[in-house]
Amino acid sequence: MKPITNIVGFDDAPFDHDHRGDVRIVGAVCARTGSTVCCRAR
Repeated sequence: MKPITNIVGFDDAPFDHDHRGDVRIVGAVCARTGSTVCCRAR
């Protein structure tokens, strides 16, 4: 079996259930190198 070389994962940061507005999204991209992605989503 070949090893997995390309992986992308994202998760939202903790926020209150009744929160309205932007939420921080953090992700990790691994495609033979490592990168971190941060953004906000509504």
